[in-house]
Amino acid sequence: MVRTGWSSRWPDAKRYLGSDVPKDTQNLHFPGVSPEAAEALVARKVAVVGIDTASIDHGLTRDFRAHQVFAAAQIPCLENVARLDELPVTGAIVFALPMKIGGGLGGPCRIVALLHPGS
Repeated sequence: MVRTGWSSRWPDAKRYLGSDVPKDTQNLHFPGVSPEAAEALVARKVAVVGIDTASIDHGLTRDFRAHQVFAAAQIPCLENVARLDELPVTGAIVFALPMKIGGGLGGPCRIVALLHPGS
């Protein structure tokens, strides 16, 4: 899980996305995973990547390289993950329970974490 702290800006669309104008993709502004970081995570053989921003790629991206790197390695990405600040740095097991939607490329998930005693 990538905890940027950006979720503290939710639900203010202008602060969270960089723009509160519907369909305004030219002014999006939020952090994401760089292509180099995505490649490093793939090399570490992570099973899934999650982030507390609107996209795994940064807001001003036009090429979506992190998405491409993770997709090529068949690593699913979770976006808009809430309450990451409540998880310990280590010692949690995270479950992502997607809605059963046929033929889609993505969809909403219920994400829950199991904390080890004392975490």
